[in-house]
Amino acid sequence: MNDDQEDRAIAENYRKDRQAVDAKKAGVEPRSFQQQLQAIEDNQELLLAIARSYGTGEEAPAIAEYMRALAQTSAGSEFDDLNARSILERVIGEVEAACVRKRIPIRGSVAYGVSYEPGATAGQRAVLLTESSIIDASMPFFILCNRIAKQMALTVIIADEDKPLRYSHDPKEVQTHLDQNPDLVVGWEDIFSAFALAKVPQADFTQTLNVPVTAIWAMLLRSIELFAMGHEYGHHVMRHGLSDSSEEKEDVLEEEHEADRFARAASIAMGADESPQNRFAMYGVGAILILGAIDIIRRADALISTGSDVTTPRKRHPSFVARIKEIATLDKQLPEADQKAAAAMRSGFMDIIEIIWDRIKPRLLQLHEEGQRKTAPAFDGSQWLPP
Repeated sequence: MNDDQEDRAIAENYRKDRQAVDAKKAGVEPRSFQQQLQAIEDNQELLLAIARSYGTGEEAPAIAEYMRALAQTSAGSEFDDLNARSILERVIGEVEAACVRKRIPIRGSVAYGVSYEPGATAGQRAVLLTESSIIDASMPFFILCNRIAKQMALTVIIADEDKPLRYSHDPKEVQTHLDQNPDLVVGWEDIFSAFALAKVPQADFTQTLNVPVTAIWAMLLRSIELFAMGHEYGHHVMRHGLSDSSEEKEDVLEEEHEADRFARAASIAMGADESPQNRFAMYGVGAILILGAIDIIRRADALISTGSDVTTPRKRHPSFVARIKEIATLDKQLPEADQKAAAAMRSGFMDIIEIIWDRIKPRLLQLHEEGQRKTAPAFDGSQWLPP
């Protein structure tokens, strides 16, 4: 066993020990790889409902490909949800491979898996005396990524009378679309009220999506996953979390900006290599969607709890606006023809985030007036499948 393998083994053992303690506190029962795989395979009715909701008409091949991907996932621990681990393994592996292609030193490898910390969280933890890190994410985090990508796809696909469906990130058009389709606003209300109350929104597979919505959903989700995991991998590459002092580092906010810039650079490189190119990833839309969603959850939490949407500045993370401004500096890595388009797309999605917030605020304030408050989070992801 070489040094990298030894370091990763130490990190993996540490990860599993911490995870087991947190999972047991959350009341999650251990399940082996084979138990999880069999449980998913046995739930053919749910698998078929999910496949049908994509609206492609190719349910059987989609299910077969999905099961193959799960079966090829490494086992992890008995507390690693197989679906979530499959996503982490795929995206972290792709980010790492992109670093190798670009000759970016990646230090030791990372251990990864599901965390049972409260809320929708993802994080990196350096493992002392090794070159490895732990990257993990909570089950609600994976669900949040899926739900906002799907709901945004429904929001930006515009149906004009006597015209084909089309995609638009023009804020005025999207605002009109939301006003004409109140069910879309209800969908956003359900997502953010649930997360603000430490709950998980219910999955709905009864709606069959059309092909354009499914395509945009997949590209938006891809852009979110690349940025989110690229950010955590950036912390690992840049040795964040390793310090000879127990005192909190003064440049913690700059570390977040560094990880954001790394994630944006990785998203540009990987989005450009895909066919068709994923401009949502290249232009920074994935960052806007996940960071914007987390920002809305914080505002929603404050509004439901206190009746005011004023939030306390975070000590370890820059503001949403500051982070998006920082990733904009990476536009210079794009071809010149794409740079203005990237800025315009980000501006459009930033405005759309605020339009969504304005539309859902009345319902959140109503929840406050009704006495709704956050409860102790408890989530068993054992029955989760990617919606």
